Amino acid sequence: MENLRVKDVRLRGRGFTLYPATEEAGESVEAMDNLLLILHHKVGTINDEGLTYEQEEEVKNQNPELPLEFTEEDAMWSGVPLDNAINSALIEKKGDVYSLTKKAIDILLDTAKKQKELDKSGFYFCPCNMF
Repeated sequence: MENLRVKDVRLRGRGFTLYPATEEAGESVEAMDNLLLILHHKVGTINDEGLTYEQEEEVKNQNPELPLEFTEEDAMWSGVPLDNAINSALIEKKGDVYSLTKKAIDILLDTAKKQKELDKSGFYFCPCNMF
């Protein structure tokens, strides 16, 4: 399987990548969005105290792999129950660890493909330009 990295499945612009990929797979956008937030929190692109721009950029430049597993403690950060993701078979619990299923991984791979296509086309979107 292809390794997914932070820059492959970004938080910014996920309305153009993750959301369509999830809808095309017929799955819950809310559940996949929550999973992506948990994964990004686990690698350090977001945290409870808030990151400075420099800290966020440092993690992004390191471009770590996104984990395919997380713990209950990792999930508690979001405050969103995982029932929806479990019921949709996007994750499964193995002991104390939640693992992304093939279905969730395929959605993230499709998300990465959409991101790559947008990058190649030169597409750029910043929500701050909307105000």
